Amino acid sequence: MSKLQQFRIALCTLTLVFSLPGLANQRVSDIPPPEGFERIESTPESYQAFLRGLPLKKNNRVTLWNGEHLPPGYYNSLAVLDLPLLFDSDLEQCADFSMRLWADYLKSINALDKLALYDYHGNPKPFAKANKEYRAYLRWHMAYSNSYSIKSGAQNVASLSDLRVGDMYVQNIDGGIGHVSVVIDHATDAKGKHAYLIGYSYMPAQQFHIEDAKNQDSLGGWFTAEGYQRYAESVFGTFGVPVLMRFQTAH
Repeated sequence: MSKLQQFRIALCTLTLVFSLPGLANQRVSDIPPPEGFERIESTPESYQAFLRGLPLKKNNRVTLWNGEHLPPGYYNSLAVLDLPLLFDSDLEQCADFSMRLWADYLKSINALDKLALYDYHGNPKPFAKANKEYRAYLRWHMAYSNSYSIKSGAQNVASLSDLRVGDMYVQNIDGGIGHVSVVIDHATDAKGKHAYLIGYSYMPAQQFHIEDAKNQDSLGGWFTAEGYQRYAESVFGTFGVPVLMRFQTAH
């Protein structure tokens, strides 16, 4: 074998090795938990299992509603959900994307009869009574509901110790602009310590990314519940103190 052939084989091998990390994290469940932690168990049709199964982009590029991209390094992004935006308008912001994830989950298990999003004031509006197609229903709520609607209508989570996958950190002071972050995954260690993957969409409407904790809690890219509380207060503090909320199914 000539030196040129050896060089080409080595180059191909090097390219393959450096390509593997980008291909490995294809779903949320492929993001490794912190050392010594294991994901909590989930049932196949749970919201937790649905969120874990969401696909990830092969890069951390966040696409906006108009097709443009945020510049590299705009977020400390651990991963970006590979979910194209549904509408060609500035609709899927933070609260909207949280509503979409919940609605898509119920749709995936054929349970749209249990879907009820909220009007602006927090009143539940069941899909079964809306007389709208699924996308039209989502579009209406993305246009007329926001973080205040979720804060007013969803179930309050008593404490950080009760936090679970799918729960939201909701910030809104007076009904105007606010923010919603969503818990995407949850892991624990043998000592009972908890770690969470948490992310959000933002303004203008954009794809949902999972924020990298940057080792602030010594858990790699994963947050503690208290750590994300501090993060949300420091980054989105102008929108108010985070409160923990959970979507409810329609009765």
